[in-house]
Amino acid sequence: MNAKEQKSLLVGFGGILWLLIVFLSYAYTHKPFTPEQVIRLLRLVWQILVPFGILSLAGGLGWRLFGKWTAGFNSLVALSLQAVLGFGVFSLATLALGASVGFSRFVFILFLLVIAVIANKSILDWGKQFGTFSLIWQKSGKFDKMLALGGLFILLITFAKSLAPPLMFDSLVYHLTLPKWYLLEGRITYIPELMFWGMPQLQEMGMTVALALGGAEAAIVLAWALGVLALVGLLGYLDAFFSASAAWMGVTSLL
Repeated sequence: MNAKEQKSLLVGFGGILWLLIVFLSYAYTHKPFTPEQVIRLLRLVWQILVPFGILSLAGGLGWRLFGKWTAGFNSLVALSLQAVLGFGVFSLATLALGASVGFSRFVFILFLLVIAVIANKSILDWGKQFGTFSLIWQKSGKFDKMLALGGLFILLITFAKSLAPPLMFDSLVYHLTLPKWYLLEGRITYIPELMFWGMPQLQEMGMTVALALGGAEAAIVLAWALGVLALVGLLGYLDAFFSASAAWMGVTSLL
């Protein structure tokens, strides 16, 4: 390497070093994350893990209790049915807790641990059924895949919306108000001022657990995930009885 090449190399390294110094200096004086932002980010992750953890436990519970009954269905239909039936059992058990022992964070954690012990091995078996998606995808045409990606985009937008502070009428009037009231009272109690109290509250029981452990956003994400389960079941049903094209069209129409 001659002197001219060495000089060019040194100038290049010097430029890179100077750029690195500038970047590090800027990052030091303008920290990309504050401790508060990190805590907020970790809280956001937790608010996502809580509802999906509840749904996984419900799926495992449904597989264990209703796996044989749903064995003859399409895998995605069976997956959806097992999860919703497991969620029903989960919610009824929550109702029984609230009407007897009462609600507290300790009670909820102990309750979830008991469900996890019952359903631990079944959760993986339940989750394996999602593999049917790949079979439907393989036999889907280009237009079908465009519909699928469009549906995924809608779901991602609504998922992000679920993580925002609740502003919708139904959420503020009863879907979140009932669980919040139960947690404040520490038990299931009658609320005469709220005309929606007499409505079926199966979903609210699951949202009560999610609200206690992850806040309002976790409860709304749980409702979003239940909606996705309905779409999964519809996709499997239409694919089994009609075709992959009909399945994607049906899901897109519902969305």
